[in-house]
Amino acid sequence: MRKSIVKISLAVAALFYFSLTASAADTSCTHKWSDWKISREATCTSEGWKTRICSVCDNWDVETIPATGIHKWSAWKTGSSATCIKDGYAWQQCFLCHAYREKDIPATGIHGWGKWYTAKKATISKKGTQKRSCSSCKKEQTRSIAKLKPFVKFSKKTIRLKKSQRQSLKITYAKGDYVKSWKSSNKKVATVSKKGKITAKRNGTARITVKMKSGKKATCTLKVSR
Repeated sequence: MRKSIVKISLAVAALFYFSLTASAADTSCTHKWSDWKISREATCTSEGWKTRICSVCDNWDVETIPATGIHKWSAWKTGSSATCIKDGYAWQQCFLCHAYREKDIPATGIHGWGKWYTAKKATISKKGTQKRSCSSCKKEQTRSIAKLKPFVKFSKKTIRLKKSQRQSLKITYAKGDYVKSWKSSNKKVATVSKKGKITAKRNGTARITVKMKSGKKATCTLKVSR
């Protein structure tokens, strides 16, 4: 690098020297100049120069080219991304003089919402609640979950027991509901307790009915044998 700088400096000095000596040698020459040739291009911040030569007396003429003031910018690069409420910024640099500049990236105003999650479960009598939040500003959104539709059903439609056997009945129902009563259609064949536990009495068939607080009912068939 240093050798290149020295060579350029010597070349410039030589040009000025030849120009001065030629002028001194022949001041009466009506020069016939060649076309200008750019020896060094001007950049955004540095001057350049151009030269020409007289074909009669070989005199050299050197003229500076003013700095252009025009930067050769790189593409914009994101330094910090904008979020829903916060500005970001982008930057770029001149390839020639390494000048640096920035510009703002306006806040998007668009939230990065996460997934909805259930904050409060719905029941047959009350609505539930779901929430979600923005990953950037932590703002929350809330929406309602509709009340549940009441239902009740047995795990089995038909149950088979031997005489004197006992078994607790299994049912599923909507959240917020509860059992109001159990009933056997034939207590001589089987009875059912308030907690839904049946006791087989003798051979035969009985229908077991459950009634819920919501008014929903379900029935299963119980068959008792020896």
